[in-house]
Amino acid sequence: MRVLSVGDDALLVEVASGAQAEALHAELLRRRAAGLLSAREIVPAARTVLLDGLTDPARLASELAASDVPPAPPREQAAVEIPVRYDGPDLAEVAAHWDVPQEEVARIHAAAEFRV
Repeated sequence: MRVLSVGDDALLVEVASGAQAEALHAELLRRRAAGLLSAREIVPAARTVLLDGLTDPARLASELAASDVPPAPPREQAAVEIPVRYDGPDLAEVAAHWDVPQEEVARIHAAAEFRV
């Protein structure tokens, strides 16, 4: 875990994976709900969590750098399937960017599972 200062009252915490970012986010929300953390915003991303509006960012940075975050409890999540048509005007550009034939774009994109 790497903790970076962002301005006067914010921290950006970098972790190694999305699962770790999710676990850290859950733990920070738990701490805030319990009154153990004063943060205006807690914003998760792919491998980071931003904490904004902190009263003592230096103290929290030290605590986080020295701590292990427990894994987030598993959550049951229903998959949502979104119908997609692969015939847009940017199909050739996407295929060129990925260096694949246009017919492969749909297969590659549909094979990925997106988490939001």
